[in-house]
Amino acid sequence: MQAGCHVRQKSVSAHEHNAEGVGRFHAVDGRTYVYHAAEPRARVAARGVQRVVDWFCNGSIEEVLVGMVDTAMLDQKQVRMLADKVAKTKAKGAKK
Repeated sequence: MQAGCHVRQKSVSAHEHNAEGVGRFHAVDGRTYVYHAAEPRARVAARGVQRVVDWFCNGSIEEVLVGMVDTAMLDQKQVRMLADKVAKTKAKGAKK
């Protein structure tokens, strides 16, 4: 029976290593592993979007946004709202 426990521990260790390699870390709460994201969701999403922009639009975010407006995914009001948010974020970054 001891060997079964040893194999199980190896499996858990392998799982921990794999999870940490993909941007998660864990804490142990008793016998339960509690996983947390290692990076904020928005940062991971932004990297994913950047890959799509690079692949489909040769790195042009402008082309993506124009396409989203052309296909009615975004309207002018939403574009203005996004532009305002970007300006505010840049202003905050400049103050630091």
